Amino acid sequence: MPEREPDPRFFAVGMLEVSDAEEAILRYPGIVREDRRTALRPLSDKEIVCLRLRVDSVRPYILYPPRV
Repeated sequence: MPEREPDPRFFAVGMLEVSDAEEAILRYPGIVREDRRTALRPLSDKEIVCLRLRVDSVRPYILYPPRV
């Protein structure tokens, strides 16, 4: 079977530890341990409020192009 194209997905994760965040993302449907994962950056306070992100929660995160 040919290798499939990467399908980038972004998640907002309400965890303090990176290892906890990775485990939380692995519970999301369609994500497997063999998938490559990269932690980009901590979310800003504004992003956390806009997403209504709670402690221990995971939400798909859509990256919008920056406004000019």
